[in-house]
Amino acid sequence: MSKTSIATFHETLRQLGYKSYAEYLGSEHWADLNRRKTAKTCKVCRGPRQVLHHRTYKRLGHEWLADMIPLCHKHHKMIHSLEDPMDQKGLYGHTNKIVRRERKRHERRRALGKGGTSSPHG
Repeated sequence: MSKTSIATFHETLRQLGYKSYAEYLGSEHWADLNRRKTAKTCKVCRGPRQVLHHRTYKRLGHEWLADMIPLCHKHHKMIHSLEDPMDQKGLYGHTNKIVRRERKRHERRRALGKGGTSSPHG
């Protein structure tokens, strides 16, 4: 995110009454979103969903279910580690691009017998 985007993000959190993103993620609103997002598997590897990842913060506090995708910890960490703040597509496009690429990679490995069925993160 650019410095402007980060400032806007933090200002939105303040306007919503949260001191931090961590506080927001601990809110009843976020818990409700987690309950309503029924997909229980990672969009990349189909392993168990462990986190919901924001594809956009445009509607922070008023998210649409489509604004978020389920991910395992491994792929959530990967998306954030590869995030390019200069990516003109923004977080939404960046997330989708990485999910598509990593899903293809995971499916190829699985087809070659390297992913196995016992480990969704192979």
